[in-house]
Amino acid sequence: MEHIYPDMKWYALQGHDKKLAPRCRYANMHKCPRFYQSYALLGRSGITTSLSPADDAALMAKWQKSDLWPAIAEHATSISGSDGKKSQFSNFCPEVTFDTFGLFASSLCRYTDESDREATETWLLNHGRSFAEDWRWEWASVIPMHYTECPLYSQINASHSIDRVHDSSQKIFKKIWNDPVWSSVIAALIISIATGSYFLFFKKETATQEKIPKPSVEYRVDQNNTKKNSGLKNSINIDRSNNATINQTQNVKTDDSNAVPSRLKEALKSLDSIDAYLYSSIDYEPDKYQSLLSRARMEIKYINDIRNRTQDLILKTYDCYHEAGEIWNENSPSALLTQGVTSLYDVARNQFHMSTLPKLHLKWKECAANLKKAHEYFEIEQ
Repeated sequence: MEHIYPDMKWYALQGHDKKLAPRCRYANMHKCPRFYQSYALLGRSGITTSLSPADDAALMAKWQKSDLWPAIAEHATSISGSDGKKSQFSNFCPEVTFDTFGLFASSLCRYTDESDREATETWLLNHGRSFAEDWRWEWASVIPMHYTECPLYSQINASHSIDRVHDSSQKIFKKIWNDPVWSSVIAALIISIATGSYFLFFKKETATQEKIPKPSVEYRVDQNNTKKNSGLKNSINIDRSNNATINQTQNVKTDDSNAVPSRLKEALKSLDSIDAYLYSSIDYEPDKYQSLLSRARMEIKYINDIRNRTQDLILKTYDCYHEAGEIWNENSPSALLTQGVTSLYDVARNQFHMSTLPKLHLKWKECAANLKKAHEYFEIEQ
């Protein structure tokens, strides 16, 4: 990376041939979670002005519900360092790093060893490198990034493209419908199709009635044989002209007779994985927990249209585990170091054990009770 100085000139050249905008169109806290997370962390670290607590909480709640929010710590924006120094900036928005440090980069790392800094400065002096021509005067390493290379850019761009197509189609439809000529044509076409369909249907029914003599059949429902199971039709006694009685019970299978139990079962299994992990040996950082929580969230998406007690308890259990995850994520040893509560990992770990872990155990106990009820109702309702 020696020959690259990711300043505004370099940034503009990256998009010049592709005729791209000079800056990212999603560089806004309400449009991109990485842009928000980058500025939020800088504010909490005292490097830039902090967001107001109300705005920070609202944006955090919004983005954590989004599929764009990082599921594992390796993908999250972070600031770290030793001895209380904030030296490592990882997974940052390049728009934010330029506004803050003057470089378009996803990651930047300051010198942690003075001898390395002195050796690099000597080399730069001997090779005539001015401060404006080389980032190594201040940084030990930099990973340049153009906004189109950001992993979130393509996802957000695709989402907005779908929205634009939908909006365009809506505008075109409204324009056509409001036009008196086109609206008359559409109305006439609808009437024509509806009328034609009716006559075809009437003609077909009439022909059928003419060809097949309709037997004299009398239906009455036998209330004694009525089943509560919706998959069975009521037993019907059919009296024909020869006074013979036929008892018919038809087993009617729905298209997705096994879909609902299967989806509920998969959602329960994803929550069981979280419960099993908590009763095994857990580490001090919530990375694995957040990964399991993300998987559970994906499974629960498939049961949103189910309405029964099992589904209610599954959602309640997930919310419980999610709330515990937020407590854990905000108070883990790494989080305490990032927030500047302490600069020593052992101190942060001890504080986590003394203050946060007891709260988490109570919360997890509540979640386990909800999960047990969900399993009980699953057995009852199936």
